[in-house]
Parts: sequence; structure tokens; C-alpha cells
Amino acid sequence: MKAIEVYFPFEQINALAEMESWRKEINRPIYYIHKWWAKRLGSVFRANILGVLLEKDQDIWSAFYKAHHFEKTIILDPFMGSGTTLGECAKLGVRAIGCDINPISTFMVRQALTNIDELTLKKTFSAIETDVKDQIQNYYKTLDPKTHQKCDVLYYFWVKVVKTPEGEEIPLFKNYVFSQNANPKKKPKAKILCPSCWTVNSGEYNAIKLKCIHCNKTFNPQQGPANEQMLISKTGKRYKIKYMMKKVVLHRNIVYMPLWHLIVMAKKST
Repeated sequence: MKAIEVYFPFEQINALAEMESWRKEINRPIYYIHKWWAKRLGSVFRANILGVLLEKDQDIWSAFYKAHHFEKTIILDPFMGSGTTLGECAKLGVRAIGCDINPISTFMVRQALTNIDELTLKKTFSAIETDVKDQIQNYYKTLDPKTHQKCDVLYYFWVKVVKTPEGEEIPLFKNYVFSQNANPKKKPKAKILCPSCWTVNSGEYNAIKLKCIHCNKTFNPQQGPANEQMLISKTGKRYKIKYMMKKVVLHRNIVYMPLWHLIVMAKKST
């Protein structure tokens, strides 16, 4: 009988997994080199692997942060995906075998777990940067609306917009907080869009009153014009969102398409 059949520390692992899930690319960067579906948490997999390797009289949580050497053990993951099983096995000294029908998975995991020289890697990155940096950065430029000088783009945001019969264009925002930390109570700072001039403001994610730094308009960031199936115009008229969209026949089916606006967040020009 193995330790996992006797007891599993659900509360401790759940608390640890919750913290890991907030910023997975920082806490478990090796599994986030490439996009993958349904990535699993390394902390959970480490606990599971320990649970099936430790004997019934051994405690999983007590052994969780200790170094282990299970070189005589072999674990097979025939559906390895992003390679979480293999990565956690490697940390525990387990000999792991992984495979997947998707060649992207195989390539991605092989690159993530390949032993390379760090200095050589940094030199290669620098060489690539020298060759293509300027060319690529040209695609991430915009004009500062105040100075009309070029500046670097940080983020692009596509926003759904509909037009009312009166000609008013309304963005489909439930609220104007469009960027916040995964753990907002711990880090409450957020990016908030002004509904009047579309300037990006900084404020707290739960603020109910904010003054725009550009047009000085005071507004409630929590109250956007769209709510479920309805939207409200500046004059107070209510419209059903579906009927404000453009009707398009696509593959013999009628679909309703919104307009799109592009929002750019950029560094200030110097």
C-alpha cells in the first residue's frame, strides 16, 4: 500500500496550488514556454507522484519539500501534453518516459527538458536580437496623440463595438476595468478605460469613482454600457445587443457581427 492510499494532504496542496495558479509562468516557467491546453499544476503533480512512490507509513506533505532520489523508478506518461509529469519526475529523480500523438507536445517538452549551456543560450538570444530586434519592433509602434512622436506599443486590445440607430458607437463593456492582477485583493492596481476619451487610466480594480487624467471626466469604472443582452446609450435608451450587430449569412447560417475598435497601450514618447 502506498501513501496516497492512506492520506492525501488536500488542504495544504490546494493552498499551494492556488498560489501557483495566480502566476504559473513565474512559479513553473518550464511548462509555459509554449501555449498548451489544460496545463496541470506542478505542485499537484509533485504531490501525486510522491503519493504513489512513498510507502503507507510515510507522509506526503512532510516529504514534499525534501530532496528525493527515485532513480530506480520509471514512470510512463503516454499523454504527456505540456510535460508536467516529466518535469516533476525529473525534480524527484524519477526516470520518466513521455509521449504524445501531437508533435507539438513532443517538440515542446523535448526543448523544455533538454540540458543546455546557459551561456551559449544567452549568446544565441543576443545574436537573434541583434538580427531582428529593429525589424520586429517596427510593427509595435504608434503615435503619441499628444506629441505625435513614435512610441513603443505595450499591448493591443480589440474591443467589440455596436452602432445604435442614432449613430452612437457603444463599446460592449460591462465595466471599464480591462486589466487587473490575477489576485486583485493582494495587488489592487488596475488599468481602467475612460468611457469619454478612451484614455487608459490607473486605479484600483474595485474603484467606483475615477477622474480621467486626460479629459477630467469623473465616472464609475464598474458601470459599463453593456449588461447581459442589453446596452444603454448616452441618452438612456436601451437596446438589445443582438439587433445592433450587423447581420451576416455565413455558411447558410445567420450570424450577428459587431464592429471592432483597437485600443493601444504604449510607452510615453520621449
